[in-house]
Amino acid sequence: MSFLKVWKAPEGAVGRDDFEVCVRNPGENWEPLFVYEAKVDMHHVRQASMAYFDMEGTVEVRVESRKGPVHQIVIRPLSKQIPFDVDGATVTFRLNEPCKLSIEVNGDRFGNLHLFANAREENPPAPDAPNVLYLKPAIHRMEDIYQLVNSPREPGGAAPEVIYFGPGMHYLEETIFRIPSRKTVYLAGGAIVVGSLMCRMSPSAAEGSCICPTFTGFPLSGASGSFIRAI
Repeated sequence: MSFLKVWKAPEGAVGRDDFEVCVRNPGENWEPLFVYEAKVDMHHVRQASMAYFDMEGTVEVRVESRKGPVHQIVIRPLSKQIPFDVDGATVTFRLNEPCKLSIEVNGDRFGNLHLFANAREENPPAPDAPNVLYLKPAIHRMEDIYQLVNSPREPGGAAPEVIYFGPGMHYLEETIFRIPSRKTVYLAGGAIVVGSLMCRMSPSAAEGSCICPTFTGFPLSGASGSFIRAI
């Protein structure tokens, strides 16, 4: 049985119109994906496109190039050997497993489409769980987050173990969020965090379906027992 989850883009997300991307379970209606602007190449910054969704089983994908007819297409990694059909400016193909792809049209390697077909999440944290600090979309002061995550939510209780960024736009006032020791940062689908998450000299974690639009998105420095799982 196929599963497909499309995440709504929050108001304020920066989009790009080089591609129109739709996905569907076989035989069902097409669902459009929001196509985000993505910056690539740190030394010569250029704009590319990015879209994502969650899946399980078989999913069909349709990509239309708004730059004109498709004369050549490369879907990387080439090791996936994904078969495709081309009709004018539209490319269609099937995915039978989660994967992360680069779709290059007419030899344009930098104005490409980054397509992230993520695996279906298993046991994500509940926003209202007692061990979760839920953050609504806002401009966040790091001092406030550190105070909340180190304070029990209830008298006599334990401090939260998970910092949960809910769907929407999140701006880190100090730009860099140094993840506290032994805490997990979870970024929900549809969340955009403008800033960097840093694991430094502490065991900590970051996971989820998120967008972190900076070149230093998840820097690690001297951190042991840490892990990152995100798109």
